Amino acid sequence: MKFVKHAAVLVAASALVLTAGISAASANTEASTGSETGATEATTSAPAANIWIDGFKIAPSAENFTMSFSYTQALWGADSALKLGIYTADAPLDVTTWEAQGAGAAAAFPDAEQAMADLTQEVQGQGVVFRKSVEKTISFKPSGAYSVMLFDVNKDGARFLAGAKVDVTLATPAVPTFDAKTSTLTVPDSNEFTYQDATGKTWAPGPYLLVAPVKLTAVPNPGFAAAPEASTEWPEFAPEVKPAPEPKPEKEPGTDKDKTPGTDKDKNPSDETQTTGGGTPPVSGPNENQLSPALEGKVGAQPTAAAGAQVKIFVGTQFAGKEVDVYVFSEPTYLGRHLVDPDGNVTVMLPAGLTGSHRLAVYNGGELIGWNRIIIGESTDGSTGTGFVAGTVTTSQLATTGSDSTGTLALLAAGSVVLGAAGLVARRRARRSVA
Repeated sequence: MKFVKHAAVLVAASALVLTAGISAASANTEASTGSETGATEATTSAPAANIWIDGFKIAPSAENFTMSFSYTQALWGADSALKLGIYTADAPLDVTTWEAQGAGAAAAFPDAEQAMADLTQEVQGQGVVFRKSVEKTISFKPSGAYSVMLFDVNKDGARFLAGAKVDVTLATPAVPTFDAKTSTLTVPDSNEFTYQDATGKTWAPGPYLLVAPVKLTAVPNPGFAAAPEASTEWPEFAPEVKPAPEPKPEKEPGTDKDKTPGTDKDKNPSDETQTTGGGTPPVSGPNENQLSPALEGKVGAQPTAAAGAQVKIFVGTQFAGKEVDVYVFSEPTYLGRHLVDPDGNVTVMLPAGLTGSHRLAVYNGGELIGWNRIIIGESTDGSTGTGFVAGTVTTSQLATTGSDSTGTLALLAAGSVVLGAAGLVARRRARRSVA
């Protein structure tokens, strides 16, 4: 009677093993590979196995992934162990890959090794037939798309049980930082994201001195996607805008003392219709460090002019019909916003009290187009100077800070000495001829 009962139990167990094996193998033959940012799934049967995997899924995140599956075991061997391999996305999902790289790959991720050791301990010695649902979270920070493979390893070798590819890695972009005091925007260095402005321009990692408001968006690089809770856009980074200095009122024609009304010297009536620019400056104290040598001469300007005079600047015909902002350095002074004429020029009015060696800089849309040097002298007749230069000025030895140029004054003084000596010689010769 006992033999009959034992035989019945053995037959039932065998039937259960056979049914479980057929069911798991049937499920495993429907292999698939996911390609979404969420859970991915791919299963493969293991021939002549004593363990069958189905429903193998990977739910990735920026710092880890959660592995879930169900398995059925039969006659689990004491020397068997579960192993997990993590590889680049293009690695084939087969046992050959694991045999070549599996040990090294698993050793690189201690958390995966520990999880597999714990799971192996759970399933060993559970009886003839054992079925279990598993969910394990593995700490892993990927650098791109990757594959996860599950193996059964025993004294006879390794057998591939299941695997899944994660085509997109979820990541959280770093937030750009902005120092309002210095108007400096710092773009993070990121492998996962590229930072672009509203025009689609890519901003490389590093600090930027803002001359206009900027709105940045983090765009995922290939193989990455923003985590659901991550922010990829931020409020506009805007520098503090300081108003332009109030222009000094011009004298009405004929109001100068001891002059007949309407007879101001060299007053050109057409000057009343010439624009001198205006509006609020779009930048917050642009720094003269922006005036790099590479941009010198990218705009043309006459080399000399008188304080308070109008100066023509060649911006370029490619900017015709567009508005540009003009500054004079070294202490940045806003000269207004101007519309570029069809010939690529704008005309600006220099401040009345500004003299010495300076630099004119032109911006379009907050970006520096170019700059050029100019020497501004005192003037009482409204002279605008001569010698328009549409190229690079190479007199880099001119002083660029302060209102006077020591080198220029020395040159003028030397010229005066030469002219004075020449006049003295001429007068002496004239006296001798008379005598």
